[in-house]
Amino acid sequence: MVYMLIPQDFLISYVSKYNVTPGELEALSAALTGKAIAEIALELGIQTNAVRKRLGEVYYKFEIKGKGPGKLVKLQQLLVTAYQKQTARKKVVLVWSGERGKQLAQGFQQTILKHPQIEVVFCPQDLAAASWRNQVEPLLDRASLSVCCLSNLTTAIHFNFGFLLGKVRQVSLLSFQQSFPEIFASFPTIEVQERSQLQDLLRALIGTEEARTWIEYQFPQWQNRLRTIAVLQTSSLDDRNWSQVTSAIGAAIAALEQNQCIREHD
Repeated sequence: MVYMLIPQDFLISYVSKYNVTPGELEALSAALTGKAIAEIALELGIQTNAVRKRLGEVYYKFEIKGKGPGKLVKLQQLLVTAYQKQTARKKVVLVWSGERGKQLAQGFQQTILKHPQIEVVFCPQDLAAASWRNQVEPLLDRASLSVCCLSNLTTAIHFNFGFLLGKVRQVSLLSFQQSFPEIFASFPTIEVQERSQLQDLLRALIGTEEARTWIEYQFPQWQNRLRTIAVLQTSSLDDRNWSQVTSAIGAAIAALEQNQCIREHD
């Protein structure tokens, strides 16, 4: 039966919006599993007419019209549609600027937004790039939310940010020990180390209390990513120089490892 695809907790929550009573819910749950009226009556210890009355009340509250089993089929279809809408994957677009913003976005994607009900699209270019609009516009289709990780706030960002606002219904800023210019003051800001704010973000996306459990599970990994990013956050180097320095350090380490004298006296 169709109902087997719908969790009981969803059914309870959904029908409560229509003021379905506990007795009516019992009869409905049994009917949705394919049980006959007589079988439901025996299971609940009531008369068959009482079962019909309870189901009739449910159909009335859902404004389901018709006769016979067709009403139950209509209600099944309604419930399945509602459940599919709730569980559909929500598309989140991650926008970034600067090397630190990029690392923050990548860490957020790989921890907090790794939930199976969330589809993450990572923008391939810096928000300040001249070709950002052309590269990203196709990715914004059907997006429920855009999370922006901005560490390089140049004038070029403002134009592309305005374009983003015209394409995505909701935009939030991810803040890691930073403040934003007044132009961004009206947008929701999520402090990366505040669990409650991360839970609110996730709850808005997946619509269940599962958000709290998920954040508790992923938060330690997220904290580890933040510790790494903090090196960039506190560095006085700009993004271009940081890339050059890290490349130089990597090359130096490789050279030292190849140095026979150092290996022998380590």
